[in-house]
Amino acid sequence: QAEDGIRDRSPSRGLGDVYKRQLLYYYKAKVERVVDGDTVEFSVDVGFNMHFKEKMRIAHYAAPETKGEESPLGLLAKQKLEELLPKDSFVLMRSHKIEKYGRWLAEVILDPDTKGTLADYLISLGFGVKYDDKPGENNPRFDPRAPYPLILPYKDKA
Repeated sequence: QAEDGIRDRSPSRGLGDVYKRQLLYYYKAKVERVVDGDTVEFSVDVGFNMHFKEKMRIAHYAAPETKGEESPLGLLAKQKLEELLPKDSFVLMRSHKIEKYGRWLAEVILDPDTKGTLADYLISLGFGVKYDDKPGENNPRFDPRAPYPLILPYKDKA
């Protein structure tokens, strides 16, 4: 205890602690830019006039990469995401854990009444697949010859 009777606070361990304590909360976020078909940079309003800029991957969703052999499909997925989330638009989102590449997972809510998510909508349109980023699970690979807009993952030949 400090001399003035006010208990010393332990130092903050960073922004991650704030998010971990608030997993059940929804946040208003402004779209800064779409990075690729499943990653968006948001300015997240965490209350008390505090905003944090974070790159977040869309939770429960994977889109083709924008580089390499998947790039034609990945660029289409990115274009669709830019159409749905234009710069400076606002969304309702819920943050989840940090995934293996250090990005937060964001569950973007399209319909607050039904809790319909952006991931479900994009999957229904064929721009990506359901993906839950489980430990040890590889990212899906996409067949660049798949018909647009239905994007199909490769079936590994064992």
